[in-house]
Amino acid sequence: MVSSSFCVGQRLTLESQAHRVSRDLGGGLLAIEELATGRIKERRIGDLLDEWRTGKLIVGESTVLTEDEMLFKAIDRAHGDAFLQSYTDEQQDRARAKLAFVERLERLPRTAAVMTPLIGEIWSDEKLWGEACPFSRAPHFTTVAGWIHAYQAASRDIRVLVNRHRDKGNSAARIPSDVLTMVDDLIQTRYLTEERPTIRVIHKELKGLIALRNTTRLATDRFKVPSYGYLKNRISDIAPYDVCRARYGPRVADLKFRVAGRGVSTVRPLARAAMDHSRMDVFVVDERTGLPLGRPWLTIVIDEHSRYVLGYYLGFEEPSSVSMSHALRHAITPKESSPDVRSPWDAWGLMELLVVDNGMEFHSRALEAGAGRFGITVQFCPRRKPWFKGKIERFFGTINTGLLIDMKGKTFSDIVLKGDYNPARHAVMTLQTLRRVVHMWIIDVYHQEVHSTLGKTPAQAWREDIEHTDRYLPPSSIAVATSSAAHLT
Repeated sequence: MVSSSFCVGQRLTLESQAHRVSRDLGGGLLAIEELATGRIKERRIGDLLDEWRTGKLIVGESTVLTEDEMLFKAIDRAHGDAFLQSYTDEQQDRARAKLAFVERLERLPRTAAVMTPLIGEIWSDEKLWGEACPFSRAPHFTTVAGWIHAYQAASRDIRVLVNRHRDKGNSAARIPSDVLTMVDDLIQTRYLTEERPTIRVIHKELKGLIALRNTTRLATDRFKVPSYGYLKNRISDIAPYDVCRARYGPRVADLKFRVAGRGVSTVRPLARAAMDHSRMDVFVVDERTGLPLGRPWLTIVIDEHSRYVLGYYLGFEEPSSVSMSHALRHAITPKESSPDVRSPWDAWGLMELLVVDNGMEFHSRALEAGAGRFGITVQFCPRRKPWFKGKIERFFGTINTGLLIDMKGKTFSDIVLKGDYNPARHAVMTLQTLRRVVHMWIIDVYHQEVHSTLGKTPAQAWREDIEHTDRYLPPSSIAVATSSAAHLT
């Protein structure tokens, strides 16, 4: 399933009419063009989110083609005809092979940890390639990331993926593809090894390989040796973590690149979120009889960049696909306004990466299918590496010490601290009331208090960076509800 954002040029279907976002006026205000009449409307993103939530708005391509859309499709067909008529079969095959990688990976985070194993799976997929992949070995993840960037920048024109080394002009000043292959091979098979040779040693080996290759070439067609600086820059394009892992081992790399006390670092909101469960340290009672029901479970989804809570679910269900699906849906969708709180809760949009632990409920079909349906990559926290989801663990500690510390019916983890206190006997709060209390505490207390690591409040951190981040939604709120219901059965 695709997802979309309210960016300029985005197609919308509003009240069964095709529209387009023509301009971002700032301050959450958009200029929306009705494609059938050319009429311009000013709409606030908050109003559009409300209409999306109620099913009146579909974000994505209209089912009815307008004249502009038919023109764009004609242009796409012309691009396809030019591709078939202008290039050799070999060039077309390699371009289509690149496109296969691009289409499968373009919506995923462009990191080695995510892309490298998937690239290997695509490259070895016999059903996809038939006889064999046009590439003799799996491309490096930085190469595929370059293909994705070029393809998107060229308005998804496949011609940009064609190898045209002979058409580049001034070819003597460029590095031939054969030399690039030798460079990449040396980096992979010699530099990224536990023997850890220096870049200068690799450069000497490159000179030897090129000299050997030149013995069978004409004097006018011999390869030139790339400079030491070029080789160094080529290596610097590889993620430092991947270099350290290949040369020193995974444990050294994990210890070196973890941020002490802060876990894995992120650069923007919604790049990495964490989900986890915790049983709340408080008893609740039945609304009608007043009898104690037990301790409910809280499932939280938190943005690791800003520590902003994206969504939650509070209920008596043991950690399962039910609580997990409810929490994930709540995190993705825009939040309704509530008279109980003073501050806004601007948490909505699809996260790129969702970090979970190795609980059985997270390995269920519901999470894989539900998250994958919307392009969310699920990452399982490795064992004995608690810093991978340390931020959400700290949140649970904060809610126990900040919200539940003086609450009637609170339990104690230490039997000495508990003494003769009976939490079930002192419990007075119903589950519905606890949900309201948790809701108010998250929005008006936790989000508004300065976080010691951030140096600012989670609400401020979210507000400052989310303005510069593209947010995406599933095309329709009905699709989200249908997906959740389907995976709960």
